[in-house]
Amino acid sequence: MAAFRGIVNIFFPWQLPAVLNGPAVMFDVVAASHNIAYLVSGASELYVATRTNVHFALNEVPDALLIGECEDSSLQGRFASGNDASSVVNVDVRGKKIILITINGTHTLDEIWDKGAEPLITVDYANIHSVAEWLLKERPNVEAITLVPSGGREKVFSSNPDLLEDLLCAESMRCLLRGEEPDFKNNFVLSKRFIDQCYPQHWPTKQADLDLIFTDCDLYPVVPICEKSTAGLMRIVNAYT
Repeated sequence: MAAFRGIVNIFFPWQLPAVLNGPAVMFDVVAASHNIAYLVSGASELYVATRTNVHFALNEVPDALLIGECEDSSLQGRFASGNDASSVVNVDVRGKKIILITINGTHTLDEIWDKGAEPLITVDYANIHSVAEWLLKERPNVEAITLVPSGGREKVFSSNPDLLEDLLCAESMRCLLRGEEPDFKNNFVLSKRFIDQCYPQHWPTKQADLDLIFTDCDLYPVVPICEKSTAGLMRIVNAYT
């Protein structure tokens, strides 16, 4: 398959222009992107929400399982799973409706959507080859593709929100689009070192999560594309065929 010859931009969310034209790909490596890839591979319907519309989403899809994390204390009894990758993959989502909410990744998706990107896709190492192949096949002639490492909005990252693991995943995608082979092994080493230095030390599922997240083969051959439902919720569907 021919390499992409257009422009490939990489911007953190706070660097994005006011308007985006063409495809955009969001990378939230440690949680949201991996979890979306897993969930869309089995759920009958997958919606993503933010703190501002999660109650509306629960009212619109009352039979959905709520997965992820939120600072809204009124939701704490509603979650079927937290946001850790190793916890999410233990939820049987086959044939179920799911609402995913996170502090960071789903918020970034909302921002990118509002800037006009089309299509808007989510990527983790667990589906990076599938998405690269889909873009090369389905969008070979677009002028530009925008890659958006989500970074960190949580307080612990306030002094440096440009998270290295998200950036390296975006750079790996750029390599694949250019027909080059990413150095996954080195990226994983650098990412894990950064995580050890910069992430909270209390992370009981850390090793199990990282074992899932840092994979050089597609655990889930999916292309998660965002669309808006008739109720105005962001829904994610799998475009992979």
